[in-house]
Amino acid sequence: MKGIVCIDKPKGMTSSDVVVKVRNILSRTVGEKQKAGHFGTLDPDGQGVLIVGIGTANRLFDYVLKKDKTYRAAFCFGKETDTLDESGTVTATDNVEISKDDVIAVLPRFKGRLMQIPPQYSALSVNGVKAYKLARKGVEAPLQAREIEIYSIELVEQISANVFEFRINCSSGTYIRSIARDMAKALNTLGYMKYIIREKSGSVELKDCVTLSDFEKEPVKYVQSFEKILPLKKYALTDALAQKALSGLTLDASDDMPSGDFYLESNGEIKAVAEARQGKLVLKTRL
Repeated sequence: MKGIVCIDKPKGMTSSDVVVKVRNILSRTVGEKQKAGHFGTLDPDGQGVLIVGIGTANRLFDYVLKKDKTYRAAFCFGKETDTLDESGTVTATDNVEISKDDVIAVLPRFKGRLMQIPPQYSALSVNGVKAYKLARKGVEAPLQAREIEIYSIELVEQISANVFEFRINCSSGTYIRSIARDMAKALNTLGYMKYIIREKSGSVELKDCVTLSDFEKEPVKYVQSFEKILPLKKYALTDALAQKALSGLTLDASDDMPSGDFYLESNGEIKAVAEARQGKLVLKTRL
Protein backbone atom coordinates (compact mmCIF):
# COMPACT_ATOMS: atom_id res chain seq x y z
CA MET A 1 0.00 0.00 0.00
CA LYS A 2 1.26 3.48 -0.84
CA GLY A 3 -0.36 6.87 -0.44
CA ILE A 4 -1.07 9.49 2.20
CA VAL A 5 -3.49 9.93 5.07
CA CYS A 6 -4.39 13.48 6.09
CA ILE A 7 -5.00 13.45 9.85
CA ASP A 8 -6.58 16.13 12.01
CA LYS A 9 -4.09 15.70 14.85
CA PRO A 10 -5.57 16.06 18.32
CA LYS A 11 -3.89 18.05 21.07
CA GLY A 12 -1.79 15.98 23.45
CA MET A 13 -0.29 13.52 20.96
CA THR A 14 3.14 13.74 19.40
CA SER A 15 3.35 13.49 15.63
CA SER A 16 5.17 10.17 16.09
CA ASP A 17 2.30 8.88 18.25
CA VAL A 18 -0.11 9.62 15.40
CA VAL A 19 2.13 7.84 12.88
CA VAL A 20 2.31 4.73 15.07
CA LYS A 21 -1.47 4.67 15.48
CA VAL A 22 -2.11 5.09 11.74
CA ARG A 23 0.45 2.40 10.91
CA ASN A 24 -1.01 -0.07 13.41
CA ILE A 25 -4.59 0.51 12.25
CA LEU A 26 -3.66 -0.04 8.60
CA SER A 27 -1.50 -3.07 9.39
CA ARG A 28 -4.38 -4.74 11.24
CA THR A 29 -6.82 -3.89 8.46
CA VAL A 30 -4.82 -5.16 5.49
CA GLY A 31 -3.20 -8.03 7.36
CA GLU A 32 0.41 -7.05 6.79
CA LYS A 33 2.83 -4.57 8.30
CA GLN A 34 2.76 -1.11 6.77
CA LYS A 35 5.45 1.57 6.76
CA ALA A 36 4.44 5.08 7.74
CA GLY A 37 5.99 8.48 8.50
CA HIS A 38 4.86 12.08 8.77
CA PHE A 39 5.62 15.02 6.47
CA GLY A 40 6.42 17.68 9.07
CA THR A 41 6.24 17.66 12.87
CA LEU A 42 3.42 19.34 14.75
CA ASP A 43 4.07 20.08 18.43
CA PRO A 44 2.32 17.81 20.99
CA ASP A 45 0.18 20.81 22.02
CA GLY A 46 -0.65 21.47 18.38
CA GLN A 47 -3.76 20.46 16.48
CA GLY A 48 -4.67 20.24 12.83
CA VAL A 49 -3.15 19.09 9.56
CA LEU A 50 -0.66 16.25 9.84
CA ILE A 51 0.16 14.40 6.62
CA VAL A 52 1.14 10.76 7.11
CA GLY A 53 2.89 8.94 4.28
CA ILE A 54 2.20 5.24 3.71
CA GLY A 55 4.70 2.87 2.10
CA THR A 56 6.95 4.30 -0.61
CA ALA A 57 5.08 7.63 -0.46
CA ASN A 58 7.46 8.48 2.39
CA ARG A 59 10.21 8.84 -0.21
CA LEU A 60 8.53 12.09 -1.26
CA PHE A 61 9.43 13.72 2.08
CA ASP A 62 12.08 16.04 0.64
CA TYR A 63 9.70 17.24 -2.07
CA VAL A 64 6.97 18.08 0.43
CA LEU A 65 9.06 19.36 3.36
CA LYS A 66 9.43 22.88 2.01
CA LYS A 67 5.73 23.47 1.41
CA ASP A 68 4.24 26.58 3.03
CA LYS A 69 2.07 26.33 6.14
CA THR A 70 -0.88 28.28 7.55
CA TYR A 71 -1.57 28.39 11.29
CA ARG A 72 -4.10 29.88 13.65
CA ALA A 73 -2.45 30.54 16.99
CA ALA A 74 -3.04 32.48 20.18
CA PHE A 75 -0.30 34.40 22.00
CA CYS A 76 -0.48 35.31 25.67
CA PHE A 77 1.53 38.38 26.69
CA GLY A 78 2.79 39.29 30.16
CA LYS A 79 3.93 35.77 30.98
CA GLU A 80 6.61 33.39 29.73
CA THR A 81 7.07 29.63 29.98
CA ASP A 82 10.23 27.58 29.52
CA THR A 83 8.81 25.79 26.47
CA LEU A 84 7.15 28.95 25.07
CA ASP A 85 3.80 27.14 25.03
CA GLU A 86 0.90 26.42 27.36
CA SER A 87 2.31 23.14 28.68
CA GLY A 88 5.52 24.69 30.00
CA THR A 89 6.43 25.97 33.42
CA VAL A 90 5.95 29.70 34.00
CA THR A 91 9.40 31.26 34.35
CA ALA A 92 8.55 34.97 34.48
CA THR A 93 5.60 37.36 34.61
CA ASP A 94 5.10 41.01 33.82
CA ASN A 95 2.29 43.26 35.06
CA VAL A 96 1.49 44.75 31.69
CA GLU A 97 -1.66 45.40 29.71
CA ILE A 98 -1.32 45.00 25.96
CA SER A 99 -3.97 46.55 23.77
CA LYS A 100 -5.18 45.59 20.34
CA ASP A 101 -3.63 48.78 18.96
CA ASP A 102 -0.28 47.85 20.51
CA VAL A 103 -0.33 44.52 18.68
CA ILE A 104 -1.39 46.01 15.35
CA ALA A 105 1.45 48.52 15.59
CA VAL A 106 4.16 45.81 15.72
CA LEU A 107 2.69 43.39 13.15
CA PRO A 108 4.58 44.90 10.18
CA ARG A 109 7.84 43.82 11.84
CA PHE A 110 6.76 40.20 11.44
CA LYS A 111 6.23 40.09 7.70
CA GLY A 112 8.70 39.16 5.00
CA ARG A 113 12.06 37.43 5.28
CA LEU A 114 13.31 37.30 8.85
CA MET A 115 16.09 35.69 10.85
CA GLN A 116 14.55 33.54 13.59
CA ILE A 117 16.13 31.73 16.53
CA PRO A 118 14.31 28.42 17.22
CA PRO A 119 12.99 27.68 20.73
CA GLN A 120 15.27 25.85 23.15
CA TYR A 121 12.56 23.21 23.41
CA SER A 122 12.74 22.03 19.80
CA ALA A 123 13.66 18.85 17.95
CA LEU A 124 16.71 20.42 16.31
CA SER A 125 19.92 18.47 16.82
CA VAL A 126 22.99 19.96 18.47
CA ASN A 127 26.02 17.71 18.10
CA GLY A 128 23.69 14.75 17.71
CA VAL A 129 21.50 15.62 20.72
CA LYS A 130 17.97 17.02 20.46
CA ALA A 131 17.80 20.58 21.79
CA TYR A 132 14.79 19.80 23.98
CA LYS A 133 16.74 17.05 25.76
CA LEU A 134 19.46 19.56 26.63
CA ALA A 135 16.84 22.08 27.74
CA ARG A 136 15.31 19.54 30.13
CA LYS A 137 18.74 19.26 31.77
CA GLY A 138 19.01 23.02 32.08
CA VAL A 139 21.56 23.28 29.27
CA GLU A 140 21.06 26.07 26.76
CA ALA A 141 21.75 24.88 23.23
CA PRO A 142 23.69 27.21 20.89
CA LEU A 143 20.90 27.47 18.31
CA GLN A 144 21.66 29.67 15.32
CA ALA A 145 19.20 32.07 13.71
CA ARG A 146 17.70 30.75 10.48
CA GLU A 147 16.02 32.57 7.63
CA ILE A 148 12.27 32.14 7.43
CA GLU A 149 9.56 33.96 5.55
CA ILE A 150 6.22 35.13 6.88
CA TYR A 151 3.97 35.84 3.92
CA SER A 152 1.13 37.21 6.00
CA ILE A 153 0.19 37.63 9.65
CA GLU A 154 -3.15 39.02 10.72
CA LEU A 155 -4.75 39.69 14.06
CA VAL A 156 -7.96 37.66 14.11
CA GLU A 157 -9.29 38.77 17.47
CA GLN A 158 -8.49 39.62 21.06
CA ILE A 159 -9.69 36.65 23.07
CA SER A 160 -9.21 38.07 26.55
CA ALA A 161 -6.87 40.37 28.46
CA ASN A 162 -3.40 40.02 26.89
CA VAL A 163 -4.47 37.03 24.76
CA PHE A 164 -4.69 37.50 20.98
CA GLU A 165 -5.38 35.13 18.11
CA PHE A 166 -3.48 35.35 14.83
CA ARG A 167 -3.53 33.68 11.42
CA ILE A 168 -0.04 33.17 10.02
CA ASN A 169 0.98 32.00 6.54
CA CYS A 170 4.68 31.17 6.53
CA SER A 171 7.50 29.12 5.08
CA SER A 172 8.31 25.64 6.29
CA GLY A 173 10.65 25.65 9.27
CA THR A 174 9.01 28.66 10.95
CA TYR A 175 8.49 28.30 14.70
CA ILE A 176 5.26 29.97 15.78
CA ARG A 177 6.43 29.83 19.41
CA SER A 178 9.42 31.94 18.40
CA ILE A 179 7.10 34.50 16.82
CA ALA A 180 5.22 34.72 20.13
CA ARG A 181 8.50 35.24 21.99
CA ASP A 182 9.78 37.84 19.54
CA MET A 183 6.48 39.72 19.31
CA ALA A 184 6.44 39.95 23.10
CA LYS A 185 9.93 41.50 22.97
CA ALA A 186 8.71 44.00 20.40
CA LEU A 187 5.95 44.91 22.87
CA ASN A 188 8.52 45.21 25.70
CA THR A 189 7.03 42.34 27.63
CA LEU A 190 7.02 38.53 27.85
CA GLY A 191 4.95 36.06 25.90
CA TYR A 192 4.21 32.48 24.92
CA MET A 193 2.00 30.57 22.50
CA LYS A 194 -1.26 29.54 24.13
CA TYR A 195 -2.43 27.21 21.37
CA ILE A 196 -1.80 26.41 17.73
CA ILE A 197 -3.87 24.87 14.94
CA ARG A 198 -2.29 24.04 11.58
CA GLU A 199 -4.95 24.94 9.06
CA LYS A 200 -3.00 24.18 5.91
CA SER A 201 0.17 22.33 4.87
CA GLY A 202 1.03 22.74 1.21
CA SER A 203 -2.18 21.96 -0.67
CA VAL A 204 -3.80 20.04 2.22
CA GLU A 205 -6.36 21.96 4.28
CA LEU A 206 -7.95 21.10 7.59
CA LYS A 207 -11.23 20.32 5.82
CA ASP A 208 -9.39 17.57 3.92
CA CYS A 209 -8.37 15.80 7.14
CA VAL A 210 -9.93 13.00 9.14
CA THR A 211 -9.92 12.44 12.88
CA LEU A 212 -8.18 9.35 14.20
CA SER A 213 -11.46 7.94 15.48
CA ASP A 214 -13.09 8.22 12.04
CA PHE A 215 -9.97 6.87 10.35
CA GLU A 216 -10.06 3.79 12.55
CA LYS A 217 -13.60 2.98 11.39
CA GLU A 218 -12.74 2.93 7.65
CA PRO A 219 -8.96 3.27 7.31
CA VAL A 220 -8.51 2.21 3.68
CA LYS A 221 -11.15 4.73 2.60
CA TYR A 222 -8.94 7.59 3.76
CA VAL A 223 -5.70 6.54 2.06
CA GLN A 224 -5.32 9.03 -0.80
CA SER A 225 -2.96 9.26 -3.74
CA PHE A 226 0.24 11.15 -2.97
CA GLU A 227 -0.63 13.32 -5.97
CA LYS A 228 -2.67 15.28 -3.43
CA ILE A 229 0.50 16.65 -1.85
CA LEU A 230 2.75 16.60 -4.90
CA PRO A 231 0.77 17.28 -8.08
CA LEU A 232 3.06 16.62 -11.05
CA LYS A 233 2.48 15.93 -14.72
CA LYS A 234 2.59 12.28 -15.79
CA TYR A 235 4.41 10.53 -18.57
CA ALA A 236 3.51 6.95 -19.50
CA LEU A 237 5.96 4.30 -20.65
CA THR A 238 5.23 0.82 -21.87
CA ASP A 239 5.73 -1.85 -19.23
CA ALA A 240 8.84 -3.13 -21.02
CA LEU A 241 10.50 0.30 -21.12
CA ALA A 242 9.49 1.06 -17.53
CA GLN A 243 11.08 -2.19 -16.36
CA LYS A 244 14.30 -1.28 -18.16
CA ALA A 245 14.36 2.17 -16.55
CA LEU A 246 13.61 0.75 -13.10
CA SER A 247 16.32 -1.88 -13.49
CA GLY A 248 18.92 0.83 -14.01
CA LEU A 249 19.23 0.98 -17.78
CA THR A 250 19.62 4.47 -19.23
CA LEU A 251 16.90 5.47 -21.66
CA ASP A 252 16.87 8.39 -24.05
CA ALA A 253 14.44 11.15 -23.15
CA SER A 254 11.58 11.83 -25.54
CA ASP A 255 10.81 15.30 -26.84
CA ASP A 256 7.29 15.12 -25.43
CA MET A 257 8.40 14.50 -21.84
CA PRO A 258 7.37 17.28 -19.41
CA SER A 259 9.95 19.80 -18.26
CA GLY A 260 11.05 19.55 -14.63
CA ASP A 261 9.95 16.76 -12.33
CA PHE A 262 7.17 14.45 -13.49
CA TYR A 263 5.63 11.11 -12.54
CA LEU A 264 6.74 8.13 -14.61
CA GLU A 265 3.71 5.91 -15.12
CA SER A 266 3.25 2.39 -16.43
CA ASN A 267 0.01 0.41 -16.67
CA GLY A 268 -1.79 3.17 -14.80
CA GLU A 269 0.57 3.01 -11.80
CA ILE A 270 3.07 5.69 -10.81
CA LYS A 271 6.52 4.12 -10.65
CA ALA A 272 8.84 7.04 -9.94
CA VAL A 273 9.51 10.75 -9.94
CA ALA A 274 11.69 11.44 -12.98
CA GLU A 275 13.05 14.20 -15.17
CA ALA A 276 14.50 14.56 -18.64
CA ARG A 277 18.08 15.73 -18.22
CA GLN A 278 20.62 16.26 -21.00
CA GLY A 279 18.69 14.03 -23.36
CA LYS A 280 18.34 11.15 -20.89
CA LEU A 281 15.52 9.89 -18.66
CA VAL A 282 16.65 10.23 -15.04
CA LEU A 283 14.77 8.47 -12.22
CA LYS A 284 15.03 10.64 -9.12
CA THR A 285 12.79 8.80 -6.66
CA ARG A 286 11.36 5.32 -7.09
CA LEU A 287 7.84 4.79 -5.85
